[in-house]
Formats: sequence, structure tokens, C-alpha cells
Amino acid sequence: MQGTEGDAGVSLLLGVDLGTTETKAGLFDLQGHLLRVARCGYPIITNVGPGAAEQDPAAWWSAVCKTLQEVTRGVPAEELAAVCIEGQGPSIVMADERGRPLHNAIVWMDTRTRGQSQELSSSLGRAVSPFAHLPMAMWLRRHRREAYAQTRWFLAAWDYIAFRLCGRPAASTLAYFQPFPPGEVEAAGLPEALFPQTVQAGRPIAGLTPEAAQETGLPAGLSVVAGTHDGIATFIGAGLVVPGRAADVNGTSGGLAMCWNTCIQQRGVFSESWIRPGEYIVGGAMCALGKCLDWAAEAIMGSQMSRKQFVQEAMRAPAGAGGLIFLPYLAGERAPIWDPEARGVFFGLTLNHRREHLARAVLESVAFALRHVADEVQEAGARVDEMRVCGGQAQSADWNQIKADITGLPVAVPQVPEAALVGAAVLAGVGAGLLPDITAGANQMVAIAAVLEPNPVHQSLYDGLFGVYRRLYPDLRDAFHQLSDVSRGWE
Repeated sequence: MQGTEGDAGVSLLLGVDLGTTETKAGLFDLQGHLLRVARCGYPIITNVGPGAAEQDPAAWWSAVCKTLQEVTRGVPAEELAAVCIEGQGPSIVMADERGRPLHNAIVWMDTRTRGQSQELSSSLGRAVSPFAHLPMAMWLRRHRREAYAQTRWFLAAWDYIAFRLCGRPAASTLAYFQPFPPGEVEAAGLPEALFPQTVQAGRPIAGLTPEAAQETGLPAGLSVVAGTHDGIATFIGAGLVVPGRAADVNGTSGGLAMCWNTCIQQRGVFSESWIRPGEYIVGGAMCALGKCLDWAAEAIMGSQMSRKQFVQEAMRAPAGAGGLIFLPYLAGERAPIWDPEARGVFFGLTLNHRREHLARAVLESVAFALRHVADEVQEAGARVDEMRVCGGQAQSADWNQIKADITGLPVAVPQVPEAALVGAAVLAGVGAGLLPDITAGANQMVAIAAVLEPNPVHQSLYDGLFGVYRRLYPDLRDAFHQLSDVSRGWE
């Protein structure tokens, strides 16, 4: 539990973040104060085949029920206004008519869908990312035929949980984002009837069912509001509603996004219509920036270190990690290179390097990856005024300073770093009619606690190292693909 409870009679909002490693539920007031938060984790299933990344939707549901029970314990039912789910993706669930899962969910970091991505790209005449919902649905149809034959609905992760809460299937959309575009569904050769009708994020889907009320501890009939992808929820919860404002959309995957007033045409980054006419969300999502730290804590340190402990270990090494650079491509990479065959690399190892240097190199690689996207965006004509940090990483002043030094940007720390949760709460407030719209809601509920400026001495050092970082992928690309071809012979 975190903070204090709201005053009697105040409408409270529930946001749920269905993450890749854990679910978080938060209880908010209309000023954006996080009154309570609860977490519950679950594993990623990778031992079912090369490139596999799956999860049990029943584990998701159990975590959602547990966290909602915890954050609402003792709260009068009449004070709760609405609940909204946002979450990981693209991750997909096959469900029957009642919402029961028929197979493990295919998680966004699964790389088995490359062939289906190529098929869909060929049918459409344009590139479709292997990290998308429809290639996953195509893969399930081909490789999990028995479960597919019983499928009534394909659902995005957050929409699956909303279905379990209110009993009504929906495909939530917001601005540019739609999990199952009709044209792509047709090109994929999948029946349209397997995909629910769309509902705009921030609008009510239905009321909580009595069965879900019993399992979650929430009042029956509570408004379940359409949610969205966790990246988009983070954009909202970081307050990316002002041109020039960017955010490190921290999480297992990670990425950088910003609000801008023109469409940016640049290979490797996205630029899509945003909430208000004439505004765009620009940037790129990565594959495993946050997950790299978890991997390094176990594989290098030999233990399950906390993020705080890992940062402390890394800070024993000097800025620049003694000339050691890490490529954080442990699950392939999305922006800005879009190559599922890319792999992680330590470059520049010498006999002088110790484990603290490796830890610092991993830590610095996250900031290098963010700068890579930020530079691509700025080279295309956008202007980044500040970068807001989100999630658990935002709680580390040392890491925030590294990000400022490497990117050369002021780094702003929100009062509530759990930006995706804040975004879900904003959508819940809009759906409940307590906030006028998403933009006004974000401006009302998001506040900044501190701003860190770049250290000029460190910034100069990092500028040189970043030049090396940027040339590594182009220099190694052919070797990555050759290694992938050789490795397939062992599968």
C-alpha cells in the first residue's frame, strides 16, 4: 500500500497495468495522487520452442483479481467511479464464447511469427512488423489448429481482461492504434467474426458482472472503460500532450515517444496521428531495454538483484564503463533498426573490466538506445525539449542522471512515475465523465517532481561513445543474420 486514502465522497479511479512480468493496480483521486498500489508477478514461458514467449492468461486474471482486491480493501463502493485496463502488447489470446482461454497467450517478444509477418506484408504490399497482433493470430491458426478450431474471439491482452470483467468482448482503439485493422484481417485470411467490434479507449464497455465482482472485490455494475496498449497509456500518463515533450516509456521493452505538431517521415521511427487534430505521437518502441537489466543481474551478477542494487553496482564503475559498450538487442530489436535477428553484444572488453563495468555498460545502453531514437527524430525536424522518465527506473536519481548526460536532454521525474497506470486512470476518469477529455485529464493528473540537467563533462565523453554505439549495428548486421541462419540448423 502506498499513500493515504481519499476523502469521503471523492470519486476514485482504478487503473490496471497488465505488464509482461507483473500486473499493477492503482487507486487514484482526480488530482492524480496514487493512493494505493499493488503488484503481482507471473512468469514468461519460453521452453515450448525456439523463439517462444508465452504466458498463461489465467495467471493474468489471478493477478488482476488479487491486486484489485488489495487496492480497494475497505474503500466504500460508492467512491469507486470506474476501472480501466491497459497492458502489454502486441500479445494475443484465443478465447471461447465465455472468455475462457484456449491456449497460452502469445507475448509480444515471441519471434516465431516472422514467416507470417512476411506473408502478410506480401499480401498487403507493405511491411508488417513481426511484433504485431495479426501475424500472431496467423501463427496460432497454423500451429495450434485444435485450439483455433474452438476459438470465438481473438483478443489483445488488455481487452481479454476487460472481457473477463464485464462479459462483453471489445477491441479497444485510440488515435492511430487499432489491434486488428479490417484491411489486415482480410489480407491475413482470417474470419472477421473472430474479432470484436471496436470501442474507443476512454469509453465505457459495460458494467462489471456479478461473477467478476465476487472475484475482484469490486462492486457489480462498476463501469469497465476501454483501455489501450501500455505504450499509449504511458504517453497519456507522462503528459505527452504538449509538442516537444518526450518520455522514456520504461518497462520490460522500453522506448521513446514524443508529441509533435507535424508528421515526421523517418525510416525506423513511427509518426502517427495523436489525440488532438494536428498533433502526432512520434518515436519508437524497443524490445528488451528493461529486460536487459534483469538478464544482466542473473547472468552477470549471478543473483536476482533488485534494480536498485544493480544500479548501485553499476555506479562503482566510471562514466563510460571504461570504454565498454553494450548493444541491448537480447530479443531482436524494434526501433530504430527493426531487425528480429539482432543480438546483444559487449564491445570493447579488456582484462581490466570487472562486473561493475559490465553492469554500467548495460545501464548506459538503455540511454544510448533512447538517444538513438531521439536523434533520428530530431534529424527529421522535430524538437525535443525534455524527456520524462517513467516506471521503476524513474526512481533512481543516478540512472536518471545517466540518461540526461547521454541524451543531452533535461530529464523530468513525475510525481507518480507509474505513467501507464496514470494513463489508465485518466481513461477511467474520462469514461466515468469525471474528466472532460484525455488531454485535459492528462494535464490535470500529471505533475513533475524534479528536473535533472546534463553534466557537460560526462556529456562530452558520452558523445564520443555514442558514435561508436551507432556504427556497431550496421557493422554487425550481416554477421547477426549469418549467425541466425547457422543457429536454425540446431533447432
